[in-house]
Amino acid sequence: MAIFNIYSITSYFVAICFYLKDKITAAFFVAFAEIFLHQIMGSYYLGFESGFSTIMMCLFFLQFTFFSKWLYRISVSLFLLFSIYGLYYFRHYLVGEYSNSQDLFFYINTFSSSVFMLIYGGLATVTSNKKLSDLTYLVYRDFLTGLFNRKYFEEKIIPNFNKDESLLIAICDIDNFKRINDTYGHDIGDIVLKSVASAIHYEMLGLNGVVARWGGEEFVVKLNVKNNQEAEYYMNVVKNSVSKQELKKYNIKPTITIGGIFIKNPCKDSFEHYFKIADQELYFGKKSGKNCVNIQAS
Repeated sequence: MAIFNIYSITSYFVAICFYLKDKITAAFFVAFAEIFLHQIMGSYYLGFESGFSTIMMCLFFLQFTFFSKWLYRISVSLFLLFSIYGLYYFRHYLVGEYSNSQDLFFYINTFSSSVFMLIYGGLATVTSNKKLSDLTYLVYRDFLTGLFNRKYFEEKIIPNFNKDESLLIAICDIDNFKRINDTYGHDIGDIVLKSVASAIHYEMLGLNGVVARWGGEEFVVKLNVKNNQEAEYYMNVVKNSVSKQELKKYNIKPTITIGGIFIKNPCKDSFEHYFKIADQELYFGKKSGKNCVNIQAS
């Protein structure tokens, strides 16, 4: 076994080299072969009862991570099962040269296998949760501004309206955005969008509000407020924050017009009605000079 360990160390060194060169397939097969052969040799020299076959069970986890096709997974799993049953079938021939040490090796191998499977299971869970989190981020985030998107607002915010609260629903629209796009190009328009989105998001973050990009140059805000006056005050804070943004190179100072509705005891089924009123207030603001706030109380 001491001589075989030289092969083991060499194999892991080769596997690491393959991995660093981004040859993942070669690294996997070298490591897989070493672990498999190590358990065979361990069972032969120290006996079946030494528990080396339990470590072979860890290879089931490894190959399920590496192979994506079920044909390969099933084939390798069957190979490992036949190998373990083969060791068990010929266990009487695997008496081991150091039979007095079999109990010690059994406990060590069983413990090592358990630790590996626990760590692997934990890492697999973390990885799975991260992938799910990343997927959720992609589904519910606007790719340009990083804000929540319309889908998030419709699926996560509206259904959770609480009848015992009072809130503001507001639409923030960038003034003269088409002119900016036509004059400076869509690349500069995107910069303006991100700048305005960042300003609104910053103010909402401090107020525990929610802002989502609704589409184009429109953003929708949901904010818990006590009354109509408080709603107007906070929206003016947002408007002024946006007005401080400036693209000096192009002499662009974006502004927004805000239309909204203050609602007591909101009903999620009435959101379309609330949105229509907020949109009307936005329209009045655009007609009366832009860069202003119009809030209606329901």
